[in-house]
Amino acid sequence: MKRYIKLLSKQLFVAAATVAIVAGVAANTFAAFGPSRETRAWTSNENGFDHVTFNSFTGVPNGIGDERDFLRGVQVGRDSVWSDPVTSVNNDTEVEMKIYIHNNADSALNDQPGNPGVAKNVTVRTALPTGAAQAQQVTSYIKADNARPGEIFDTLDLTGSNSGFFELSYIPGSAKLHTGTQVSALSDTLVTTGVNIGDQKGCFEYVREITFRVKVKMPSYATQKTVRNHGEDSTKWREVANTKIGDKVDWRIWFKNSGTTQLNAVKVVDNLPPHVRVVPGSVKLYNGNYPVANGGYTYPASAVQNDGKQVNVDIGAYLPGGDAYVVFTTEVLNDKEIACGYQQLANVAYTTPEGYGALNDSARINVINDKECAGPSYICESLTVDKIGGRKVRATVKAPVSGNAKVKTVTYNYGDASTAKVTDKLVDEYEYKADGTYKITATVTFTVNGADKVVTSDNCAKMVTFTTTPTKELPKTGAGSIVGLFAATSLVGAAAHNVISRRRA
Repeated sequence: MKRYIKLLSKQLFVAAATVAIVAGVAANTFAAFGPSRETRAWTSNENGFDHVTFNSFTGVPNGIGDERDFLRGVQVGRDSVWSDPVTSVNNDTEVEMKIYIHNNADSALNDQPGNPGVAKNVTVRTALPTGAAQAQQVTSYIKADNARPGEIFDTLDLTGSNSGFFELSYIPGSAKLHTGTQVSALSDTLVTTGVNIGDQKGCFEYVREITFRVKVKMPSYATQKTVRNHGEDSTKWREVANTKIGDKVDWRIWFKNSGTTQLNAVKVVDNLPPHVRVVPGSVKLYNGNYPVANGGYTYPASAVQNDGKQVNVDIGAYLPGGDAYVVFTTEVLNDKEIACGYQQLANVAYTTPEGYGALNDSARINVINDKECAGPSYICESLTVDKIGGRKVRATVKAPVSGNAKVKTVTYNYGDASTAKVTDKLVDEYEYKADGTYKITATVTFTVNGADKVVTSDNCAKMVTFTTTPTKELPKTGAGSIVGLFAATSLVGAAAHNVISRRRA
């Protein structure tokens, strides 16, 4: 056994011609292998098994370790250590995988009558995952007619860079069998029905390996939202358009599959700004199947949803390089909120391929009116302070606004050296820790035409006082006082009795 381990260190194949691979495996692995079977810890004096079994030694040197973890990989051109898992794989790269195959039968059985140490019809198969996911798992199987157990398996986990979704596709012609220093091509059936690599003798000197490669394909897509005044030509699409009440504007959402994998069931959702409505029958799709020259495809009325506040359509599947446009028209409504001055309305669109995250982009219209809006007004009008039990108070601020002004925050200072409280609420409660007279002030920050304005006033300041009324001390009428009173009364009574007695005598 010891002699064969030395041979093994020279003969094991080191993969990936484009990168120097160092024999070894990452310390943390997440391999799932099976089925449960007898294992032996390798030592230089350990004999092989008395039957054919695969990959059942642990602690094997030369970077092998636990043979049950027999499927490992590297990202070609990046990794230098065979590992399980292979993490953060990048788009359009190749991952090379290695299947380690060791018949653990003792070498003494190879030449006995019937060759009981030789594995018959060794077949290896790998199952690749389908579809896109943020994590993928590859499973390889090894079996032989006379092996116990009949078939074993191991998995290899992979994750995408930046938690991205990705697919794995087998690279045809990449499967190779490595027997010592000899390398031979294997059938691509390795990743379908499996490939028979013939018989294999027991012991380390007969270890074989299979390598193959897969391509990493990550989705990549883009979206853009633009606008133009209705009737303008195709050169006028832009991010912002000026318009007025009653005008019509066209909105366009562009989607492109800029990656290397097909994207399916792409959804386009457009959340309309307030004060506009979709012109019926204007929602259209333009792509390779529905070109502009043929008028595109007109969506039914059901494309407009959420009480007319949203356009929601499925634009289908797109091969790499494919793109599409969704176009629709809205009318600017005569609503009082936008009936004066200058108002900007933003329109946000989202594109989401099935199984992936959403992208969004926005375009805007400026609604410009001849009528000027009244200037904004804002004031800290009053502060009311109510005692609500103990030393607790409720402060209520009145801060009316008009025009393009709104309350942003209120700063409450309770006058007791505590930290001022900043909140967006016009009502606040506070409890003092001690009696005293305190000045409560409220300072209001308004947002006016996009700028902050800080306002206070004498009306937004109030005094509050807390005192505790002392308790009056009652006369001492304890037992001692009662005894004294009783004694004094008795002496007076006795004296009076003596006087009366003498007079009678």
